[in-house]
Amino acid sequence: MQTVLDGTDVYALSIHMLSRLPEGEYQNRVLSYDPGTRELTLSAAVSRQPIKLPVAVNTLVVREGQKQFTKQQSGESDFAKGALVSVEFASGKQGQGVASQVAILATPGSTFVFSDNIASLDMHSGSSILFDPQDAKSYQVSFDPAKLPESRKLREGDHLKMTANFEGTRYVASALAVD
Repeated sequence: MQTVLDGTDVYALSIHMLSRLPEGEYQNRVLSYDPGTRELTLSAAVSRQPIKLPVAVNTLVVREGQKQFTKQQSGESDFAKGALVSVEFASGKQGQGVASQVAILATPGSTFVFSDNIASLDMHSGSSILFDPQDAKSYQVSFDPAKLPESRKLREGDHLKMTANFEGTRYVASALAVD
């Protein structure tokens, strides 16, 4: 709404009416989940204020990704602090976003096997970015060259198989083999 002040009176110059209720998708880490209020709090990428979304009783919660991860049962127990989620939301009765589906992408302590190409490599910080052509996504995986001496031979573009644990803030390599 655009307004103008005329003395002590406020008049509307224009009013924007939504033709469709807001909806969208958001991906980030879980900061907390309150089962009593069913409120899911996610870290915000841009703002310092976390994003809070109510989770309806009928909200679909599914695990997505690798078979080893998705074969485990999903549910509200996956809303652990640090879990990586993708939330689809729609507008609720009061116009507030309400989670309509939550995809669990990783939970702290989960193990993943990446068989990907190295898109970027920083040996000094022990960090790599792996590109998976199957899902067209990139994954940042940290590693300790002292614990994985074979990592010293890695080069950008190499194809490797890497086992990594998700620690709630990052993937950390526990084993690797260069193809």
